[in-house]
Amino acid sequence: MKRIVLSAALTIGLCGALVSLPPASGQSGKPAAGAQRSAPPLKIAVIDTALVGREYKKLQDARDEIESSAEASKEKSAKLAEQGRELEKKLHQLKEGTPEYQEIEQKIEKAAGDFNFYKKMADRELKQRIVQAQSDVFREIKATVAKFAEQNGYTLVLQADREALAAKSPQTLGVSLQQPVVRHSIDDITDAVLVYLNRQYDAQQGTKAENEAPSRPSMTPSNRKSPAR
Repeated sequence: MKRIVLSAALTIGLCGALVSLPPASGQSGKPAAGAQRSAPPLKIAVIDTALVGREYKKLQDARDEIESSAEASKEKSAKLAEQGRELEKKLHQLKEGTPEYQEIEQKIEKAAGDFNFYKKMADRELKQRIVQAQSDVFREIKATVAKFAEQNGYTLVLQADREALAAKSPQTLGVSLQQPVVRHSIDDITDAVLVYLNRQYDAQQGTKAENEAPSRPSMTPSNRKSPAR
């Protein structure tokens, strides 16, 4: 069965600036005294949301559940189609115009209607579940990045593509050329956010990794840097 891809929309929905924290302000909402004179230095981080989407356990589990449901729907559709073929075999054995022929003919029409209706509803439900899974993970990743940025003092978090930056193939080279030509070494928070999300998800599912301490997952970025270009 063809694998269902749930992470593709994340790259589109999360590209560009993920987090842009506003300058410090007073209770009135106006810039705090001295804010204009001593604006805090811009601290930037990057994150590969496509990689997070591919390796986030919650999205993987959602994909597996949807694939299992889609396989069950496919099997039921096959049974309905087989029932229709069996009725057609019976119809060919009967004389046209007889009461038996008309009865089987009506059953075939009903079977065809049931098949088309079930397939339409199953496809619709599948698409809705995919969109819902993508939407849930989108909001969760964005909220986590915002929390991460606030706790670590990042004023801006940008979308990055590690594979494109590596430019190991003609396809990724084209994407890489769209990245900034010059960029100072900045924090890549992809791994830290992914680890945090997976640990939180494991805790929610009541599972623990082997030899993992029961402490709260860290929201501190790793030492990984985005390569300067």
